[in-house]
Amino acid sequence: MSSWAAKLQRLPAGVAERIGERIPAGAQPSASSSSNASADASDDVPGAVPAASTKTDVLAALREKMERLKASSRHAPARAPSLPVRAESPDTLPFLAECDGRLWVRRMVLGPSHRVGVVPVDLALTADPAFLALLALDPAVGACSFRNALYLDLETTGLAQGSVPCLVGLMHAQGEELVLEQLLLKNLDDEGVMLERIAERVAAASVLVTFNGKTFDWPLLRSRFTMNRLPVPTPPTHLDLLHVARRVHRSADVPRSIKLQRLEIDLLGLERVGDIPGSEIGAAYWHWLRTGEDSTMRAVVDHNAWDVYAMAALVGLYGRPLEEELAPGSARGLHDFLPQVAWTLKRAGAMGDARKVADRAVRDDGGTLAYLTRAEIAKALRDRDLALADFEQVLALESLGIRKPNLGPGTRSSTKARLELAKLYEHHVRAFGKAHEVATGGTGEDEDALARRLSRLARKATKTEKKAPST
Repeated sequence: MSSWAAKLQRLPAGVAERIGERIPAGAQPSASSSSNASADASDDVPGAVPAASTKTDVLAALREKMERLKASSRHAPARAPSLPVRAESPDTLPFLAECDGRLWVRRMVLGPSHRVGVVPVDLALTADPAFLALLALDPAVGACSFRNALYLDLETTGLAQGSVPCLVGLMHAQGEELVLEQLLLKNLDDEGVMLERIAERVAAASVLVTFNGKTFDWPLLRSRFTMNRLPVPTPPTHLDLLHVARRVHRSADVPRSIKLQRLEIDLLGLERVGDIPGSEIGAAYWHWLRTGEDSTMRAVVDHNAWDVYAMAALVGLYGRPLEEELAPGSARGLHDFLPQVAWTLKRAGAMGDARKVADRAVRDDGGTLAYLTRAEIAKALRDRDLALADFEQVLALESLGIRKPNLGPGTRSSTKARLELAKLYEHHVRAFGKAHEVATGGTGEDEDALARRLSRLARKATKTEKKAPST
């Protein structure tokens, strides 16, 4: 029996009957009968391939069947997706490789409509360098153009010595728009390429803007340039917004270590959702290097972008011209901090501007710090009558318990006011008895100095009483 006959005998009876005839044992099927039987079987058995007597016929039959399948698929209706297709997963890192894959870069253009909370980010382009120079106590800032500013923020592998910047946020102006550029270090061996890009951006800027950059970001970069045997770029004028924030927002209720996220909430009207704590960034980066899980690193990328955006918004807020800040009915970003602004302007030597801001602070606020600040400015301007009246008002508010929050500790304000009033009563008004009475309440001096003052005032008061005509 041929192999073909043996295979045919093993078919079920129903299939053999449909072929047309049962082949007896030992019979040799003819070419025609085998081909016809195969053709009939292929019509009834799904997926069957027509038999052929030669390899050429088999290949031809397969090609014919493939063509029929292609034709049917072309005419089939397109299947609509059940869900919208996202162009990019929210967890995917949106970086492109540059420098032969050694530098990974993300660029975003921020148009005029982009806001950080309620503050348009493009206000930074029109910031007043002269006013920012006063708040920064740095005259060099006044000569800068903030259309050519470079905003810099680093995320590092840790806070210890030897940390490496693993993600760098840079932002600069391009026409009327701001461009965010983030540099991601995918291989620690490529740090030098990233540092070279930073050096290019720094060299092109007229002012470097950071938040705590004078203490952290720039010293770290300087050490990394040295470690990579690269020339350390000469930084332009450096505006550290943390120093400005400490002066402008100093108060009894605000700690000295001011956080950028706190300023976003209080000044910009933005509260981050899902932000990664800074202390976890180093661990997240190392996890990403080990596992390649982009979702872990995406939170770090967003955190860095928010930091850079916030710095630009703060420059726009702090850099509003003083005339706009004091204009009636204007949306004053620093309205709640006018006493501190006035005090900072006094430190900068801008006494005229300091007096204007202090007058506005007393008119709008009326708290102890507003009167205390204006009294100090009036004293420096030798307006002793106004200084005397304002120091008296500080004591009156303290005695009534009227002290607005955020405006400094009352004990320190009243102590300072008593000392200044004792001096003014003694030397300006020559009311020695009142000077002695005020000083008795405490002036903040050490015991010996206070004792000498009280003794002197008592002697002067006694002499005055003796010289006074009797009634």
